[in-house]
Amino acid sequence: MKKKIELSNEQYKSLVKLIFYGEWVLHANKIGEEGRNKKLEELQEYIFSQKEKFSLEDWFEKLEYGEELKEVVIMDLLEKVFEYNEDTFWFYLVKKLAERDVLIESLHSGEMTSENEEILLLKHEEKYEKAFKNREINALFLKNKK
Repeated sequence: MKKKIELSNEQYKSLVKLIFYGEWVLHANKIGEEGRNKKLEELQEYIFSQKEKFSLEDWFEKLEYGEELKEVVIMDLLEKVFEYNEDTFWFYLVKKLAERDVLIESLHSGEMTSENEEILLLKHEEKYEKAFKNREINALFLKNKK
């Protein structure tokens, strides 16, 4: 049974953006048909096909079958994706380096309580957050072990 949802033009625009971001997260690193979901693609096509009702035709280009967002719109939306990638890169870099350091220290010192591990983890996270405060990759070096 089909249901109706009423959207303003701004809400429709936000929905199109959310669909783009969701599709990007699900498929940006996939090749070909890997991980594709036909039902999601059909929903995207349906939502995009409603563009005239919401005065958003200028965001899309017509294809032989269906439509897709214009490159200029995609590039604009990708700015948020790149911003997100930058934030998550530094977040996970700090986490992973801190986890590595705690593992090394716990191997050297023997058994460690989970409370001590958590305190040590926070200490190392703070150390790396401070080191990468300005998000400069120049602060990151690997020492060559020989």
